[in-house]
Amino acid sequence: MQNHAVRQNTGCRGVNNNAEVKLAVNRRDFLKMSGGLLLGSSLAGLTLLNSPPAYANDVIQNAFWRQNRWLHLQRQGQSGTLELCFFKDGQYDKTAYQRLCWLMRDVKDANTAVAVDIGVFNLLYGIQEWARMLRYEKPIITINSGYRTQRHNNSIEGAAKHSLHMQARAVDYSMNGVPLSLLRDMARYYAVGGVGEYPTFLHIDTGRVRHWKGK
Repeated sequence: MQNHAVRQNTGCRGVNNNAEVKLAVNRRDFLKMSGGLLLGSSLAGLTLLNSPPAYANDVIQNAFWRQNRWLHLQRQGQSGTLELCFFKDGQYDKTAYQRLCWLMRDVKDANTAVAVDIGVFNLLYGIQEWARMLRYEKPIITINSGYRTQRHNNSIEGAAKHSLHMQARAVDYSMNGVPLSLLRDMARYYAVGGVGEYPTFLHIDTGRVRHWKGK
């Protein structure tokens, strides 16, 4: 991958368990700031997810959010996948974060890239790791839409005028082999932002808690 600068926007593996998997984390904990885990002062204002979800198994409960956080993604219509660890040994990896931000760039408007809300990546991780624990094989995330410039957003029929895509706080995606209805239920269980279900993808964001079904 080329080395691309990311402009600031103001705004190891999982543990398999045959038992029923239950994830719970409240919005306050999800959006809690933790100065020791910030990538740097220039990124202050990004949301972090540091509180572990609740399981019956205490070992898994303590491990889920403290373990290294891997994401395996691809961009719709592009070849190749990106698999990386963006949180390792209790710290966010700045290079990995920048690569994720580049993947989330606006491919419809000059490949414009900005600093994406880290909470978006944490939520994607939480959902993908849950799918791994449910033993879905290669649940690769396909990004349909990440960051959008205002110009691009204004050109989309039906797009929200103040879409959180323009604040780099939203993503539209699907996951290989995982039903959209399950992705929806996982995202709604976390209850940390908006969840919109569409025929071919799921929208999630780190805004206010709400949900809807689109056409």
